[in-house]
Amino acid sequence: LLRLAGNDLPAVGTVRVNLQASGHPAAAVIEGKLEGRGLGLETEGGKIPPSQVDVAVRAADGLARLTGEWKIPGSPASTLTLETPLAFRTQDGGVSWWNPDDKIAAELAFPRFDLGLVRPLFPRVHRLAGILAGKVQVGGTALKPVLGGEISLTEGRLQVTEKSPVIDHIAATAQATSPTISIEKLTGDLGGGPFEARGEISLTEPAYRVKFSGTNILLVSEPGMKLPANIDLEASGTGQIGLLQGSVRFTEAEFSKKLQVTPVLLPAAWKDESVPPPGLAGRIFTPFAQWKLDVAVKNDTRFSLGGPSSSGELIPDLRLVGTLGQPVPVGRISLIEARAYFPFTTVVIPKAEISFLENAPWVPQLDLRGTARALDYEVQAYAFGPLTERRLILRSDPALPQADLVAMLATGLTAGVFAQQTSPLTARPFARQLEISEPGHLQIPAPGESAAPRGRVLLWQALSLENDSAAASLLGPRLSYLFRFE
Repeated sequence: LLRLAGNDLPAVGTVRVNLQASGHPAAAVIEGKLEGRGLGLETEGGKIPPSQVDVAVRAADGLARLTGEWKIPGSPASTLTLETPLAFRTQDGGVSWWNPDDKIAAELAFPRFDLGLVRPLFPRVHRLAGILAGKVQVGGTALKPVLGGEISLTEGRLQVTEKSPVIDHIAATAQATSPTISIEKLTGDLGGGPFEARGEISLTEPAYRVKFSGTNILLVSEPGMKLPANIDLEASGTGQIGLLQGSVRFTEAEFSKKLQVTPVLLPAAWKDESVPPPGLAGRIFTPFAQWKLDVAVKNDTRFSLGGPSSSGELIPDLRLVGTLGQPVPVGRISLIEARAYFPFTTVVIPKAEISFLENAPWVPQLDLRGTARALDYEVQAYAFGPLTERRLILRSDPALPQADLVAMLATGLTAGVFAQQTSPLTARPFARQLEISEPGHLQIPAPGESAAPRGRVLLWQALSLENDSAAASLLGPRLSYLFRFE
């Protein structure tokens, strides 16, 4: 039947409907029943067990009453009652079936409802569990409803995706006293850290006020990065005008991924494409995407850079401003005793700063200076300016030409190694060191020619060294770098 109506919902079960009506439309007498048996849903996310639905409708003397009951095996029945005028005569003698000024009375009661039973309705939600119980009443009119009742949640559990943190041990109580819905208490564990939230929602404006606090909330947990934090946030506003403010303070955070850097010389025509800032407008419910943002991001305890045994440290001093839909970081991140791993040496960075400017959203401004020992040379490295431009200055003692210095840091060899060698066999030890099955096409310069090798050598994955004028190479007018974390 659903497919005939153009709906491919994977539902199962049978439904019987019996409806009788008589009399003038203004004073109709209607009796009807709906019986559903074995009603269920089968999706990729699971199955809703077969349930039973019974609905009865009776209308007489201009008043309609509906009663319903939904039974799922293992849970008490949920019930619904509704009373409202059925129809009335207008002044010109016509009939209207609905009047927004009619009084309504409705009640929904669910003594104990297992949320896990309806998880198949949300296939993108990885985990959903909890026991929902309560009673909700609606009075007043259709235009000005009056809400009342209480809802509680116990033993709740939610995980949106397989990689997102688990929200566990959720317990909540909410009360409705028109025109306000009060979240009296919402507690739980997020990523292993306890949290608590309270708030109010006014239905007349509408207006919102919510406070959230958490301790050691695990925001990110993946190989090489762990970000637990103490969080204090407060949101308040009406409609599209609102503010989210507070602080996020990291506790015992770790970032142990290695920064792998390869210096390159780029052609003059090379242009880096700027990375567009992340936008959350499509992921934030309207109208909250336009709410202002003012959240401080700092440390409560040491933020380890390079692992627990490392002396490196990361010190954020940031504010998130802008809007919830378009957040903008402002401030700086300081790095203490950081490391940058070149292919054949390690650059030690005693202190560095990464700045974020409000007029250049999401474009980090670098100020990193470090030193390294490569072969018999002391090397100084300076990365500066916008990250999108990847500007780099290299110096060595004893001094080397720029192309030779880049080649040494990228290959572990200097031009002098090739000075008396013209055979491609010279490249084989280098290829073995980089675990390359074939040394590639490497032409060794003859004495008196350019001091750097020409051709192409695959380093690892998609990174190679070549003197192709259309790509990053060892021979070019502008010094830059490639980087990745692993």
